[in-house]
Amino acid sequence: MNIPSLNINQSPIFNLPYEKAFYFDSNFPGKLLVISGNKKLEIDAAETFPLNGVNLPMEERGDVVLFSVVSKDGELFRVGMKTSNFAAITHFLVEDLFTESQHAKQISSMQARVNKLSRMSIDFTNESTLLFSMGLTKDKYQEMQKFYNAKKPDLEKLTVNTIFRRGDTKLARSLAYVPNGRQKGMYALLKTHGYVDEVGLGAFSVVTFALPLDVTLPIKYSQFKVFKSSKKSQHQPGESAANKDLINENDSFVVGSEFNYRGPLRSRIDRGLNGNKYFIPRENNVEKVGYLLDYLEGGSLSDLVEKRKAYFDFIDVIAFALKYACKLAIMHDKGIVQNDQKPGNVFLTKECDPRIGDFGLSGKKGHLKVPCGSFGYVAPETVQALLDNKKEGVLDTPIDIWGFGLILLSLIGGIDDWIHSCGQVYDMDLDWKYMLDNLDHLKLNIFRPLKQKFPKIEPLIYPIHKCLQLKPGDRLTATELVNRLGVIYYSLCNSQ
Repeated sequence: MNIPSLNINQSPIFNLPYEKAFYFDSNFPGKLLVISGNKKLEIDAAETFPLNGVNLPMEERGDVVLFSVVSKDGELFRVGMKTSNFAAITHFLVEDLFTESQHAKQISSMQARVNKLSRMSIDFTNESTLLFSMGLTKDKYQEMQKFYNAKKPDLEKLTVNTIFRRGDTKLARSLAYVPNGRQKGMYALLKTHGYVDEVGLGAFSVVTFALPLDVTLPIKYSQFKVFKSSKKSQHQPGESAANKDLINENDSFVVGSEFNYRGPLRSRIDRGLNGNKYFIPRENNVEKVGYLLDYLEGGSLSDLVEKRKAYFDFIDVIAFALKYACKLAIMHDKGIVQNDQKPGNVFLTKECDPRIGDFGLSGKKGHLKVPCGSFGYVAPETVQALLDNKKEGVLDTPIDIWGFGLILLSLIGGIDDWIHSCGQVYDMDLDWKYMLDNLDHLKLNIFRPLKQKFPKIEPLIYPIHKCLQLKPGDRLTATELVNRLGVIYYSLCNSQ
């Protein structure tokens, strides 16, 4: 596809040349094909009618966009399509862009940094190192495999995800069994030991490694899993719904199989939204909820940004942001609001492909939920609800867009200044109120020195500015962001 020369800041909503990629057969008026190379995507057409040779410009009518397309027989038709389809279409075309562009064939500055950080981790390809790191001996590991092999006939009859507690099996570790789907198999749930710290600690969850028993050691990173568990009373129903809705989109989101079981809750230190630390004592035999998730070797964007020693190439930043925005658009198209967008919840593969994770605060668009979030990344409408002591607020996608704007800011080196500016009063309520009252001033003070130091980032300033709008309705949608970032990426690729 050839992208026209456009003014990034003034480009219309749908300025990628979608109509050039559409294939329409008047014998099947309810369908449209989007073609890119050898790939095809079928979508539903809301309405179609012949134009009798009179071409009309693209226009929007509510949730439908109308445009002209030439049919298989050469006749000009007017086609209406739900705007929600643009998320899937844009993602489809962007995937092709990343396949074909010369930039995509090179190792980016971000991927190079991920690779360097990954090499610092444990060598899981060495059997002895792996077992020692996980607190296991070869004998204990083989005992778990023997148990699994002996139980297979009975396991085939199971239809729900099941935990086998080590107190009942007398094995070294508790086991998690998934009876079907892409994660089918038995996994040993490993505790903190030796060189391995817990993979992560969320506000309500503990995350540790899970070792598959269906494979022969040593294993690849891609075969590893992690197990995220929390007390059921602290578990958010939105997380369960998000995992079920996104389970087939595992290349875009950190989701997995859900387990409901009883088990111990370890003592730990928790950090509240106000920054204070709390000691949580151990509890035994409590109702818990767990999720078996893919292990992502690249860590999080927060790790990458904090540990970098130099700024990333601008084209790499745009490529990364574009991939992430595509996944955000898919999630919003399914009516899911993640509700805690920040660099620490952007997880990375070894190839630096981003995935959206941590759905603990998520929910369905339009549903009521207790206002919450991470300090420094909370959207203004959530901040206002907290300041007003409201017990419930309406979830909507602009909440995620605000956080995405700050993720973009972190990619160009401005997030530390943002957090510092929002926290200069050192009182949470006053800090939030300061941010609401001085938003434009804060953005100007951050954008100006960044543009002076790195003039190339100028095209990204406008999308960030449009994400960080006080009123939710003034922010761009995820699909609009994909569109704008796509135009920037095309322009950068063509200028190289």
